[in-house]
Amino acid sequence: MLAVSAQASIPAAESYDDTDVLLTITDTMAAASYNTFEDDVESRVRELITLHRETDDPRFLGYAKSALQNSEESGTSEDLIVLSAIVDQSLHDFDSARTKLTDIVASSESKATYLQALTVLINLEIVSGRYEKAGQLCAQLSETDHPYIRANCQAQIKALTGDPERGYQTLSSRAQRMPATHPYAVFIQNTLGDIASQAGLPDAPTHYSRALAIDPTDLYARTALADWHLESGNFDRVESLTRQYDDVDRLAVLRAIAQKRQGLTQTNLMETLKQRFDEAAWRDSSLHSRDLARYLLDVSDAPQAALTFAYNNWADQKELIDTRLLIRAAKAASDEAITEEVTAWMENQGQHDHQIKDVL
Repeated sequence: MLAVSAQASIPAAESYDDTDVLLTITDTMAAASYNTFEDDVESRVRELITLHRETDDPRFLGYAKSALQNSEESGTSEDLIVLSAIVDQSLHDFDSARTKLTDIVASSESKATYLQALTVLINLEIVSGRYEKAGQLCAQLSETDHPYIRANCQAQIKALTGDPERGYQTLSSRAQRMPATHPYAVFIQNTLGDIASQAGLPDAPTHYSRALAIDPTDLYARTALADWHLESGNFDRVESLTRQYDDVDRLAVLRAIAQKRQGLTQTNLMETLKQRFDEAAWRDSSLHSRDLARYLLDVSDAPQAALTFAYNNWADQKELIDTRLLIRAAKAASDEAITEEVTAWMENQGQHDHQIKDVL
């Protein structure tokens, strides 16, 4: 799920647990976190990746990138190369991430490093819409040694290439035997939520809620659940899920959309988001193009501008949420050429999505 983002995040490693404490990150805390593991680059970078996943604050990616660049080991340590690829993916440098991960998968003699590189690479290919390649990589996973990871991968690909109901049933059956303490429990619950949403099944919010119950810091599950309630008109639930997250663009945008749909046209949050996105556009930052496109389409009523950002985002990221957004923006902007391009791509993949059938 997430460049690490977008799709639900694959755990960066199985050797540490995410904290259950929700953090409000200040500049002082960020600096303190950066210096926590001064003598251990790998631990420091892992912690910074975790902090980024819990806060969506891109500064932590910058700190991680700097730490890797300043480390003499970063070009030789396989674990650091994998972490560098995770940072690259989070920064939307997919080509660099793909090259590093492919090299590790081909050459690593460490089972743990190989597995981590392979699972991250599979996620990257799925996010990029390269399903055939993802399937080939998925086949390298051992059913005996990695049954849950393999089942998750197979279900995602099956759902995205024509049979979400079958993918859901198979993965749901496997997940019932999975302990909540398993490192991939959150990831699999999020996958089940995504497939249920795609297939139009009523179980999507149940799975996202289970993911949040296991890890309250998981922004992917929180965002997906808030978005589901938004589209269901449950604005009170949107408010409760997003209220303390105005610094997280994707959650703040959902809250602003809920405000707009309740008849509010100018709120402090809407003004804050406008200033934030204006600054991002001035910096030419593409990290949150999806969030900006959603804001422009559903809050600012600027479909043509939304289409530009949604299309640029879709060039790299082809998760369901990206495709849905692009089609909605193209329809709102009356751009039949882009609508036809995206629907032709979906047909070529065999992909269908209950969430956009009413838009097409």
